[in-house]
Parts: sequence; C-alpha cells; structure tokens
Amino acid sequence: MISELDVLACNPFEGDFGDQSDRCFSDKMANARKPGPCHDCGQTIEPRERIRRAVWLFEGEVITYRWCNACCEAMALSWKDSGKAWEARIALRRQMIPEHGIKVE
Repeated sequence: MISELDVLACNPFEGDFGDQSDRCFSDKMANARKPGPCHDCGQTIEPRERIRRAVWLFEGEVITYRWCNACCEAMALSWKDSGKAWEARIALRRQMIPEHGIKVE
C-alpha cells in the first residue's frame, strides 16, 4: 500500500521552467471516472483506478493531468530510490511512441 501523502509530496514538474502566472488549482488523489492515458507512462487508466489528478494553469492554459496507480507508486518510492522507479515508468511512454499514436509534448 502506498502513502498518498508521499505521492502528493512528489512534485511531478520539478525542474520544469515556467513563468510567474503558472499555478496549481487542484492536486489530489481520486478514483478515475473514465479511461484515458497516464501523463507519465502513457498506459491506460481504468475507471475506478486510484490515481493522482492535478489541474494546473501553464502559460495561460488550464490543463488536467492524470497519473495511473503504478506511476503513483513510483512517485511514492522516489523518496527511497532516488526516483529510479519513476524514471522507469516515464521510459515506458518513450517506448510506446509512435506505435500507439501517443502524442508527447
């Protein structure tokens, strides 16, 4: 079982550069209502899966991000493994492109 507090304490955008208008409207753990891709690994999030959901304002655009339970586990572990599990999850997304038509920003 992961600590949801450890998941939320992990900053998924650490090191990204933005501007002073960037801000977080919401960052919480939730149950997914519909399927969709995970922001980090690109795998499908299933309905009722426990996920992290965040809504941010970046460069004047409101964006919703969702992370699957496996990526949440990796975020929680990042405090103990120096981010290795999380990096492995992100690498999954790189392997999926372009075979599955996933667009990476």
